[in-house]
Amino acid sequence: MDSSKYHTIDQRVIRGGEGGGLSTLDRMLTEDPAMLALKSRIRDVAGLDSSVLIYGETGTGKELVSELLVNNSPRKDMPYLQVNCGAIPENLIESELFGYEKGAFTGADNRGHKGLFEAANGGTVFLDEIGELSLPTQAKLLRVLEELDACPNDLYLVFSAQEEVGLRGARTAAWSIDPDYALAVDVTDVDDTPGSEKLGTVRLGQGAAVKVMDRSVICHPQLVETLERLAAEREIPVQRDIMRGGGTDAGAIHTTRMGVLTGGVSVPCRYIHTPAETASLSDADACVRLAAALAQRPLEQP
Repeated sequence: MDSSKYHTIDQRVIRGGEGGGLSTLDRMLTEDPAMLALKSRIRDVAGLDSSVLIYGETGTGKELVSELLVNNSPRKDMPYLQVNCGAIPENLIESELFGYEKGAFTGADNRGHKGLFEAANGGTVFLDEIGELSLPTQAKLLRVLEELDACPNDLYLVFSAQEEVGLRGARTAAWSIDPDYALAVDVTDVDDTPGSEKLGTVRLGQGAAVKVMDRSVICHPQLVETLERLAAEREIPVQRDIMRGGGTDAGAIHTTRMGVLTGGVSVPCRYIHTPAETASLSDADACVRLAAALAQRPLEQP
């Protein structure tokens, strides 16, 4: 909504009353037709579960409109965070919005940093002067907004390290998050080359590999069944991944704390872990679609 077309709000609104907190429509005192139209628009939009774009010239009251929207919405008792995008250096804005883990970069806080989106979980983030963000950052932000609407679960994306030397990154992340469900996304060896020891069941070009077991884990049957059912519903090609050797981050995750319902989806690769490693684009696409389908599915607490 364009706040500037309703004149300059801070010249026509009395923000009276004791005690602070968010502004309410009752505290917007006006008889101006344009301002009355704005109050009506706020009332209509406040009940919607949707992102809202508020635009207008500097000083026309975008922040006040944001407060009014939140205070008249179902999220009024949830966190409300404001940030002036133009006041944060370009090299720090992504860390502020999305957060970071300890050791993510030189000078990072040893405790890590919770991003605004995570801190306002269930509530509202008001990004003032969003036009000051660089175009690449705006593109990332738009993608996040699209995905947030598509995921009904409290979703964490973890990019782990040191998987080949003890699953160290996965073990640390799983202990910190304590998830109900986990999906390890990795690559897996195919068993269709000359001289193969026949340790697995996966073939190149036959779809995403749904992990059943390997040397480190037997995946939870509930998650295996859920993944295969989603694949059938969405016509995503899949194959079962049963190996006598190898392992993924699932090996550390499934035994964390009281146990985690863990599954795995892998991209089949020929000549794995060599300079000649080969994969099928259709298999990789199937893995992306299957992982996204699971994230979009409401999951019940075990």
